[in-house]
Amino acid sequence: MTNITNSTDKLEIPYSVGGMAQYYESLTDLLEYRLTPEIKSKIKKIIINTSVQPNSIPHIGTITTLFCAFIYAKMINDRYNINTEIELDFIECAPAPKYHHEGGDYCHSISRTMSCEDPSKSIADYYIYKYYLPLLEWTSTTSGISYSTRSYKNFQQDPVIRKALIAICNNLKFFAPFLDPKQKKLHIRTECPDCGCIDKSLKMTEITDISPLGFTVSSCCGEHGPYRVDIGESDDNYIEINTQLRDIVKGALMASYLDNGILGIMFDGADWGGAWTHRVHCESMQKLRYPLPIRLFAPLILDRWGGKLSKSINQQQAQSNPIENYKVLMEKYGDNGLKCIYDEASEWLSSPKKFFRNYSQEYMLEVLKKLQDRKMIHPFIGTHIASEFYDIQTNLTSEIIPEFIEFIKESCLKNSVKVVKDDYFIFTNGGYTLFFLLEESHLSIHTYVEHKSAFIDIFTCGDTDTINILNDIQAFYSPKEVETKQLHRGRPYNV
Repeated sequence: MTNITNSTDKLEIPYSVGGMAQYYESLTDLLEYRLTPEIKSKIKKIIINTSVQPNSIPHIGTITTLFCAFIYAKMINDRYNINTEIELDFIECAPAPKYHHEGGDYCHSISRTMSCEDPSKSIADYYIYKYYLPLLEWTSTTSGISYSTRSYKNFQQDPVIRKALIAICNNLKFFAPFLDPKQKKLHIRTECPDCGCIDKSLKMTEITDISPLGFTVSSCCGEHGPYRVDIGESDDNYIEINTQLRDIVKGALMASYLDNGILGIMFDGADWGGAWTHRVHCESMQKLRYPLPIRLFAPLILDRWGGKLSKSINQQQAQSNPIENYKVLMEKYGDNGLKCIYDEASEWLSSPKKFFRNYSQEYMLEVLKKLQDRKMIHPFIGTHIASEFYDIQTNLTSEIIPEFIEFIKESCLKNSVKVVKDDYFIFTNGGYTLFFLLEESHLSIHTYVEHKSAFIDIFTCGDTDTINILNDIQAFYSPKEVETKQLHRGRPYNV
């Protein structure tokens, strides 16, 4: 495990220089050959495409890949002054956890299976709306980069995707054994028109009637019997394809963007690199005579055994591990945790030697531990608000209303200020001092019956904004005249 030095508060980690890291000073240099003056004049936009499978809560690998894509988009935008956006594909065609077996291995997709957490939504929709969209919004706001999303249904209906699949089917003798040496089948499936289930195992599915204009998927549902679905370039019949085929046809789609003045970039985790890219993607694109799209791979987050971090392998640990569970990450660290990881990913993209490598889950835990250690040291700063209320109704200066005490507590709560204790003292003329001990410091109210006035004093440490609490108190007393002074106290220092 890596350590944190006391002197610099930085993780001690060696960055070996070799390969890509040796010859490039910036990751944006990778676009230089694609952005010649002639080509650049024709490009209206750059789209960085990535994808997620919304069948579970995101883990650190998904988060860092997403962050890297947004950060890279900003780097491109800043260097080349070309509008750069993120395009995220939701792959909600993944099989649901439960299968039923009746003559084959049939299943429904996560887009057709209701979620246990929220029966009104599918598994896919539940995770998309509960976790992925908030994560996207946060990342977009932080980076200043806009994004769009695309469902798998819309993805598979794109004419470019259909055309690429038709070309693959017309090269069946090459692609079937190339992509599936065991079964020698293309993993193209269709849903039963009656119940929507899919023959996952392909035992009952064949591709027939192949022509340059399309093909037919002949299949059989265990409950409703045989059915056929015709596939062409422009029809809207639903088809499901496996990971390898999605990767190939997405490359074709990215290449086609240039026809519309858009430069497409594929951005995925590093598990898509190496042999996968060479064997599946590059050789397939070459066979189909498509130009290779630009492609980058975010650093892989490794588990303790050196493999890709997989929550499905460590389900029990993922229930309490912020590295493997976005929900736990947010509960423990909140937006500060996201910012900490975002800053770490920014460091990776700042230098090729930090980007072209992988990181362990222990390393990421140390990154979060650094944040936790930092939070234990509080900056010596605060804001002091001193306000004077004049011409208040007499009864409000001489009567402590219990509801008012609760009102102030609620105001503190909604403004992220914690009341530790409250107390009061009533003078012989009815005036009172009301005091709130805050976790951040204190709040006091001192009334003067004879002057129909009150002093309000609020002091909080750190960067807590308490002006809204003062506004609530003012709304209660309704003074005809208010004088407020705000003083910033202390001496900030780096932690």
